[in-house]
Amino acid sequence: QVTEAVAGLDAARSNLTEAQVEYKRTDSLVKRKLASDQDLDTAKNKLANAQASLEQARATVEKAIANRGEEGAEAAVVQ
Repeated sequence: QVTEAVAGLDAARSNLTEAQVEYKRTDSLVKRKLASDQDLDTAKNKLANAQASLEQARATVEKAIANRGEEGAEAAVVQ
């Protein structure tokens, strides 16, 4: 479960990096009047969603690690 959570975290980081690049690129294009404000709004929303997904993925990893610790403690009590 932890491995899957970490993989999700890696994917979220990658998505955030992509969204940051897209936002910067779109911002530059808007400043040169080569893209619309709507394009920038879309890129900004994608960036915000990617940031939220990263936070959610971090929380999932923390929960998976905590659950693993609880499972280990339960196993020790049983033995």
